[in-house]
Parts: sequence; C-alpha cells; structure tokens
Amino acid sequence: FNDNPTIANHRDTPYRLPMKAASETDDKVPMKAAKPETEDVAVATARVDNLVQAKEAAPTTEQKSWRDGKWRKDGIWLLDTYACQTLFVVCLVLVLFTVDVVAILSLPDSVNDGVNAMLLTIFILYSIEFLINCICKDEYPFGFFFWMDFIGTFSIIADISWLASGWLEFGSNGTTLRASRAARVGSKAGRLTRVLKVVRLMKIVMTKYFNPNQFEKESLASSGGAPSAIGQTLAEAISHQVAALVMITVLVIPLLQVEELDQAPVAYVQMFTDQLELISTGSQEASTLDPMVNGFYDFLDGGSFQPLTLIIGHDPVLVDQKWADEPGRASNKVEYDGDDVYVGDRYYGNVVATFDISSKNEEEAMWAIIFVNFVILELVLFSSLLNGRTNTLVVRPLERIFDLIQLNASHIMGQLDLDLATSELSSMEKAVGKMTNIMSKVGKKGEKKAVADVMNDDNVDDATKAWLLDMDGEVYDNDDEVLHESKGRKSTRKVAVATREHHTRSNGVEIFYSHEEYKGLMKIMAERGENVEDLKDIDISVVQKWEFDVYSLKVNQLYLCVFIMFEDLGLLEAGLIGPDEFWLFLAAVQKNYHENMYHNFHHAIDVTQTLYRMISLLDVRLQFSVTEKMALMVGALAHDMDHPGVTNNFLIASRDELAMTYNDASVLESRHVACLYGLLKQTTDADVFKNIVDDKTWREIRKIIIGCVLHTDMTHHFAMVSQVDLFYELHSEQLARGDPFSSFCKAEDRQFLFNMLLHSSDISNPVKPLNVYEKWADCVLGEFFMQGDLEKSKNMPVSPMMDRNTTNRPMSQINFIEFIVAPLYAPVVKIFPELIALEENLVANRKAFGEQFDAETLEHPLHSGKTETQLAEEKKMVRNRYDRFLDKHKFTHLAMENIDNVAPME
Repeated sequence: FNDNPTIANHRDTPYRLPMKAASETDDKVPMKAAKPETEDVAVATARVDNLVQAKEAAPTTEQKSWRDGKWRKDGIWLLDTYACQTLFVVCLVLVLFTVDVVAILSLPDSVNDGVNAMLLTIFILYSIEFLINCICKDEYPFGFFFWMDFIGTFSIIADISWLASGWLEFGSNGTTLRASRAARVGSKAGRLTRVLKVVRLMKIVMTKYFNPNQFEKESLASSGGAPSAIGQTLAEAISHQVAALVMITVLVIPLLQVEELDQAPVAYVQMFTDQLELISTGSQEASTLDPMVNGFYDFLDGGSFQPLTLIIGHDPVLVDQKWADEPGRASNKVEYDGDDVYVGDRYYGNVVATFDISSKNEEEAMWAIIFVNFVILELVLFSSLLNGRTNTLVVRPLERIFDLIQLNASHIMGQLDLDLATSELSSMEKAVGKMTNIMSKVGKKGEKKAVADVMNDDNVDDATKAWLLDMDGEVYDNDDEVLHESKGRKSTRKVAVATREHHTRSNGVEIFYSHEEYKGLMKIMAERGENVEDLKDIDISVVQKWEFDVYSLKVNQLYLCVFIMFEDLGLLEAGLIGPDEFWLFLAAVQKNYHENMYHNFHHAIDVTQTLYRMISLLDVRLQFSVTEKMALMVGALAHDMDHPGVTNNFLIASRDELAMTYNDASVLESRHVACLYGLLKQTTDADVFKNIVDDKTWREIRKIIIGCVLHTDMTHHFAMVSQVDLFYELHSEQLARGDPFSSFCKAEDRQFLFNMLLHSSDISNPVKPLNVYEKWADCVLGEFFMQGDLEKSKNMPVSPMMDRNTTNRPMSQINFIEFIVAPLYAPVVKIFPELIALEENLVANRKAFGEQFDAETLEHPLHSGKTETQLAEEKKMVRNRYDRFLDKHKFTHLAMENIDNVAPME
C-alpha cells in the first residue's frame, strides 16, 4: 500500500479513485482508472481495501510502528465510507436547522428532551470523528480542518440545554438576553465551519456524475504531479484560506454586534417603579396607575414584546393584571423586574412585568435559517468560481507549457540523464535541480573572475596585490589557479530569485522629530543622569543624513542619536526594548570597545547610523520586519566589540589566544559576537533581548547577528561581490524596466541581504562626504601603522599598507576605493537606486584622492629631477587610471550627472 504512490495518494481522500487491481503475476503494472460511469465509489473503495489487506498480509521483515498499524488505516477507511459521510451530512443538517425550526413552530418545552438527546448524540458522533482523525491522520492535528472541526463540534454544546444550563440561560431575564443571543449566534456560525467539508464533498460528487471525464482526468493527475494536480492543490489551498476568513468573520461579527433591543418595556417598568415610590410616600393616588397600565398595554400590544402580566407593589398589591397565558416555550417568555421600593423600613414591593417574545424569536430563527443557507451558497459559489478561474489562469497555461516541454525536451532530458518515463513534474524538478548545480559552478567561476579582474588590473602593483592577498582568503588568476590561500572561511552562498508580497508602510523615508518629541527624549536622558545641556543645540535630524559625523558629537549626544534611530525604526514602540535597559546596553557596549584609533565606539556608531539610513531608505521595497531591524541594529552596534586594534592575520601569525580559541577562522568576528552575548548574559539589566520570550524569535535574531557580523570578515568580501554582481545580472532587465521588486524573500536570500548591508556599512567611509571620509582615512591608517610598529617590535613581517615609512596615504585610499569599495557599491546602487548619493560621494572622493596623489607625489623631492615632459606623462597616467575607473564600474547615469567635473581629471 505505502509503496504504490497511486493508491497511497488516494487513501486519505473522502472518495477514492476507482482502480483496477494489478495483475497477480506482475505487481509492477501501473493501475489505471476505471470509467467512473460504471463503477460506484463504494466498489472502488472495496477494491482499494482488498489491495490494502493483501499488502498487509504479505510477510515483511520490518517492525512496523504503531503509526503504520492496520487499525489506523481502518479508522481512516471507516470515516471515508459513503455511509459514514452521509451520516455526518445528515447530522450537520440537523444541528444547523433543528433548533430554529422548533423556534419557528413554537413547539412546547416537552420536545426539548428529544432535541437535546439528538444534539448530544450528534455531538458524541462528531467528537468520535474528531478523535479518530487526530489519531489516524498525521496531517490532521492542528491543521485547517482540525480547527474547523473543533469549533464546529464544540459549538453544539450551546444548543444542548442540559449542558448549557447555568451559563446560557436564554431569555430568563432581560439582563442576560443580549449576551445569550450573541453566544447562540456565534455557536451557529461555528457549526457552519463543518459546511466546508460538505462543500468539498459536493465538488467531488458533482464532478464525478456531471463531468466524469474531468473527474477521471483530475484523479489520474493527482498521482503524477501534472498541471491539473497543481491547480487542484492551489485551488484547495486558497479555498481554505478564504473560507477560514469567511468563517472567522461569521464567528466574530455576531459577538461584536450590540443588539438594539426594544427599550419600551424597560422604560415602562422604570416608570411604574417611580410611580410606586410616589404612591408609597403619599404624593400620588393609586388610581393614577389605571390609565398608565392601559397605555402600557395599548402601546406594546402586537409588538415584539407582547405583555402577559403586570404586578405592581407587594403590600398592598396595587396592580395584578394578566392579559394572556404564558407561551408553551420558556424561551418565549422574558421577565423585567424593577427596583425594590422602601419608605423607611417598610417594604412596598417592586414592579414585575412579563412579556411574550414568540414573534421575535420566530423572526430571528427564520433569519438564522436564511443566514445558514446564504453562507452555504456563498461557499459553494466561491468554490466553483475559484476552480474555474484556477483552470483558466493556472491549469490550462501549465498544460500548454508541459506539452511544449514534452514535445521538445527529449534531447535536453537525455543530455541531463533524465528519464522521461517518470511524471512530467518530477522530470522538470530533476532538470531544474541539475541545471541549478550547473549554475552553481558558473557562479563560482564568476567569483573567481571577479577576484582575478582585480588582481590582474594594470593599476595593481606588488604592494597592493600583497594587501589584497592578506585580506582575502582565496584568490584566483584567469586560469583558475590558486595564487594564495589562507585559513579564512569561504562563502558558497548563491543569490536566488524569489517573490515577496509587498505591504503598505505608513511612515515615510524622511522623518524629522517635532519639538515636543525632542523635549521628551531630553527628559528621558535627564532621568538617566545624562548632561542634557549638551543636547540643546544638537540637530537631531542629522541621523537622517549621510553627512553624519560622529567626531563632531559628544558621547551623550551619540547616545541620543542611537536612541532616535531605534525609536524611528519602531524598536522601542514594539516593546522589544525598554528605554532604561537600552541606555544601560549602550553604556555596556561602549565599555567593551577599546580606545583604538579606528575600531572604537565611534566607529560602531558610524556603522550603525549608516545601516539605519539604508534600512530607512530601503524599507519600502524590502519590508524589513521588526525582528530583522532589531537584529541588524544591535549587530551593527556590537560588530567590533572587544576589537584589539589588529587584524585577524596578525592574531593568527602571533599565535594569539583568540586565534587559538576560534581556530583561525574569522577570529575577531567570532569574538565580537561572543562578547555581545556574554555581555547580555552577565549584565541582565542591559539585556535588550530579555523581553523576547519567544524562543524562535530569539534564535532568529541570533542567527541574523551571527551571520552579519561574521561576514564583516574581509575574507568574505570577494564572494559577496560576486553574488551581488550575479544578482544584478539576473535582474538587470527587471530593474531597468522599474518592475516591482520581488527578490530577497527566502530565508537564505534575506540573510545574504543582511550580510551585504552590514558589510557595506562597515566599509562605507569612502561613500561619505569627503570631510567625513578623510577623518576616517586618517584613523584607519593610524591604526594600521600602530600594527606595523608592533610587528616590527616583534620581528614579524610588516603587513601590507601598515608600514608608515612606505605607505602613501592618497594611494592607499585610491586602492581601497577601486578594488574593495567600488566593486561592491556599484552593483548595490544599481539594485538599490535609493542609495545613489553614496555612489556620488564615492566617485567624488576617488577624484579628490587622485588629485591629492597627483599633487603630493609629483611635488615629492624624488621627482625634482624629472623633466616637464616626464611629469606631464605621469599626470596623464593618473588621469587615465581615473577614466578607466569610471568606465570599469559603469556608474549609473544619475550619479554621473550629479557630480561636478566627473570628466577626466585635469
């Protein structure tokens, strides 16, 4: 049974496809569908069951678990039989309409016991069916029909007075009338959830008897993964979702509605109570009640609340009027009691009025029946229309595509060693799988080519090559031969194309805080003991600008800026982080940064602001979740914690304890993550994740942070460049047309996006305005030179670009821009044109440092003996290199137009 996919596919369906038994001498013969016109479903089911029994009777060496037991299959078979399905349909009709029919006919209470017994029996039957499904069907528990059956089954209790007594006393008095009716209507709606199964059953039966050819085609397709099977699966999935929304709406709306009850009875009872008080104090005569009682009856006679009795007073009884006998059903009678009247210690009684609401209940029951029929009709029509549209929009086009592929693909399939005898869909899946493997090899060659292009550039001298080799873990030449290999980790991630549903975002990209909000932020800082005097003149809109300069701000001002970033992204409002623990977290993070020239707390804030700006600009297209924003921003703040101011290669070469701890693989980056989570564990008051009680969310944030921080290791840089280039090539036409953005949806694609954003932010100094960039250039060179000095003191080889006596400041930045930053940012800006300002800055900075190199180098004493011709030739070489830089990366047209004098350097 389990080995035959044709049978196994139908064992869990309400009606099995009629099958012909396989030959006893050849059990490999595929079973074919018999003509549905001549075969009854019960006969087909019996044939399948015979095959099941034969399979189970065969000797086996396997020890089957309880999940494979025969009793589970027998339970499924029992529920799927025609008799059982028919019984459940009849039961559904009874529970949907019996109570309302009794109300419409105003039958006496003597029939209640019979109705209760019937409903209780149906409740027990449905409960048994529910339990059998839970035990016998692996896909049933907590699935779609599980919840529908759960609601539908237990809503029956509301109409069983034996069980509902005490918590649904319908009509006992006016105060519980509204709540009781709402509960009853909700339970009626809950029962409708079982209509979904009836709709599914009706579709199968109608297709079988009114369109047998389609029935046979769909039955055969469901075992082979053909387009019609895809269409069936799609239609059923959408039907479940929409039907669930319909059912939820039907359930919730009655409970939220406030019924507009007739307030006249209540008003009259209050009026009689007021009159009784006046009579008891002697202010009015008892005779004044007579015209009021007559007016009461005349006003309400013939309405929804027909007066039955009216009693006013107790000792003495002033009015004891009876207009009609009580109705036969207790639920058709409602009683309103007035407040007790006392004069001193003497009790004068109260007002008690009873009403016949039979007409109201009958009308409500009639509308309930109409409501049920309308929902059933709506679901049936929706199912029919959806299947028709699915066939038109999905199945038929796919069938044409499959036919065309099958017609022309025999040669392709043969080249890929695929067997066309298998199902159409499985053949395509195998073909796509093989072609994906081929493309992965192409992607790797693309990575090799990207690195080789840099290494073989005419402008790369030996010192620059050594620097690049020192950073990258593996570099190739054009012949794919390994030039250098270190112990850095390699990335094999591929960019995948996916779709992502876009949602509207209420807040815009550019957000500036009002004066009141600014004062509120200062108040919070004052409560934390910060000096708010430094904050009065700060322009807090600076966090929304690429000109953000951390060295122009004091530490408490930086704290405020980070607070604004987190609040703007909704991280504080979402309840993930509290303001107090956030301030403590910032302080703890700062303590874990050393006073390095470059890798310090100021660098962390700069990277965080750059990433925040990117998230703000790209959120409309990429739709970051709160969890993703949280992980990215915290990861940016912590991405260089406990950085010692030296490189990974220095730690490895010097056999540092950190290198030993992290096995020479992304040593510093691993330390940064470990330091962050060590801080959160040791300093619980500063744990920004302590409000995240959901383990899945906590692990998701940790996964994003680990991935992003580890990918700030420069050994991953060229692999990332290759991936971004490949992504742009795959989507260049879509991006050129301005089509809606539909990528970065899968989990692995999202993680690659996050890695790219944080790494881009980490090396973003050259894309900032020149005055900001130059400060960072001096800082990073200062830290490099300190490492070079340390290497000299330890008699170690001085790392490239770290010898203060040989490194040229302008050329170091030119190389960094041309060979590291530009190869990444050029395709990133093409994919995300919202970041066009960064490309403008990048080109302008390259031009500026080229001019600095031109001036500083040619004016150097070493060039004093050169002729004018020689100097002119060297200047020409510098200009030509700049021109090749612009041509190589093909910066976007908008960036070229917005930069002054972007033409060849003068």
